[in-house]
Amino acid sequence: MTLGWKVALLNIVRHRRRSMTTLVAIVFGCASLIVFGGFVQSIYEGMRESMIRSQLGHIQVYTKGYSQYGNIDPERYMVPAPVLEQIVRVIDKKTQALVVAPRLNFNGLLSDGKQSIAISGIGITAEKEVLLSSAIRIVDGEDLFAEDRSAAHLGEGLFNALNAQVGDYLTLLASTGDGVINAVDVYR
Repeated sequence: MTLGWKVALLNIVRHRRRSMTTLVAIVFGCASLIVFGGFVQSIYEGMRESMIRSQLGHIQVYTKGYSQYGNIDPERYMVPAPVLEQIVRVIDKKTQALVVAPRLNFNGLLSDGKQSIAISGIGITAEKEVLLSSAIRIVDGEDLFAEDRSAAHLGEGLFNALNAQVGDYLTLLASTGDGVINAVDVYR
């Protein structure tokens, strides 16, 4: 053993209280870093799962140019029905996906008869969205079901702005894929 190591060992043994205090500080610091690292990792995992399970999913498929021009001319960037069916078949066949949930984004007006509010909506297949939207918290009312063809979920702000109640019928005005304006009654 070299002289430097002997002096260091004697210093540790001779000043026991100072050595224990230093050791406790090092252990506490290391434990704190490990716990904080786990906390941060947990936050990232929670955010990731929340994004996936609040309607985004793991992957989204859309036509080229949709990100840039889809808001201006959404009908032009819709995935045609035969192509959509083929995409769903390929994903179901080649992957272990739990759910493949096609969607239709649209803009329109929602009215309670007294006032109309511009909205952005998403048309969904209710039975497929159950798993994909499991992180969404429904404040009032219940989830959507396949037999509820005219049902809708409203965001809390829109619900309050329309002063709506669960079960109220609202009128949704939007353009169809052909560009024709159409109105349907939906209930909250």
